[in-house]
Amino acid sequence: MKTNQRNKKKERPVAEIIAALPNGIQALQKEDLYSFSDLSDDHLNNLKAIWPGVSNETKNSLYEGLYLLYNEDMLVDFSVMGEFGLNDTDAIVRRYSLGLMVECRRSSFVKKVLDLARNDPDTDVRQSAIEILGQFIIDIETKSISGKEGKNILAELEALNQDPDEKIRLHAMESLAYMDHPLVADLIKSALLSTKEENVIAGLRAVQHSLNRKWADRIVDLIDHPDPDIQAEAIKAAGLIQSRKTIKPILNLLTNFDELDNDVLDAAILAISLIGGPHVREIIEELEEVFADETDMADLFDEAKDNLDLNDFIQKKSEDPEFKAFMEPKDIETDSEENDELSEEDYLQLIRQHIENLPLHTDSEEEEDFAPKIHLHDENDHDLDWSRFRIIEDLSKESEQIDEEEDWEDDESDEESQDF
Repeated sequence: MKTNQRNKKKERPVAEIIAALPNGIQALQKEDLYSFSDLSDDHLNNLKAIWPGVSNETKNSLYEGLYLLYNEDMLVDFSVMGEFGLNDTDAIVRRYSLGLMVECRRSSFVKKVLDLARNDPDTDVRQSAIEILGQFIIDIETKSISGKEGKNILAELEALNQDPDEKIRLHAMESLAYMDHPLVADLIKSALLSTKEENVIAGLRAVQHSLNRKWADRIVDLIDHPDPDIQAEAIKAAGLIQSRKTIKPILNLLTNFDELDNDVLDAAILAISLIGGPHVREIIEELEEVFADETDMADLFDEAKDNLDLNDFIQKKSEDPEFKAFMEPKDIETDSEENDELSEEDYLQLIRQHIENLPLHTDSEEEEDFAPKIHLHDENDHDLDWSRFRIIEDLSKESEQIDEEEDWEDDESDEESQDF
């Protein structure tokens, strides 16, 4: 109850928040960002009036804050701000605006995204627009976008595949991969064989979008790549295509889980949970116990266990004729495993042995030094950083302070009553 009262006290009129923008981003608090959700026409007109007097730094920070909050809170709707920002002269504002409207499917937005992908002077904006075209490709497959618009989107991506800028071509490949377009196979093969890190990563992301198991052998090769960024993307691809060929290379990595790059470890845990297997649940439970004190990993292990539960359900239903009718063939397909000296049970034992051999520390500082430092990133790989805003870091302390003040006021009131 006290928290709600505190939030009410901190609410400011939207007009006041907008009027403060020319004073810089420091004039805003994180709570003020919520006021830009479902912005009314009148408030939008006020914003347009003061916008020329707002610095680019403030504009960028405001839109970054809106974007981060949008990914943090599913209840906010910043589409009005997104539509407004798409025509801004600042490229960073345009990029964040695209992110704010990623769920929009209005014809006017589709046309705007096509225009930005083709003509925006900033390469990063074009790449962001192409990524959204990839989301539209999914909607074409599900017929959520009209046939005419679908043809325009597909034609644009095919044209962008011939763009002189290699980055644009790579993003077009990733987007076309959602529908496993005929053009994509040769492009992915070339990207995966490239010596450029960004090309290999783009190829692996295209594999993830295509969900095509024919790339399993190449993914196996890349799981042991010396570059952890390529490793992580290869493992993510392995998990998404769910090829049994990839399970043992990933388990082999996990035998030395405490030496892995954070992103590689996260990807490996999720990948084996998606692929499944007779001993995967035990492996994940063992690792979960090791990382029990890492609170940031709780959601990761919850997701992994949910994946295992889904796999178990599919396995049980795989022979049910009625269930089979709703499944794609590859959803219940199992790859033939290649010969390997070690079985999955052997890898489980190796992981357990490694856990038993971990050094034990009693000194708190040594324990802190030893504990694996896992830092999870959201799906957009953008850490939530509110440092530009005047936010109270510890709301619990503030709550205690408010409670103490209210208790003091109550006591003072009681004393006055008694004196009276």
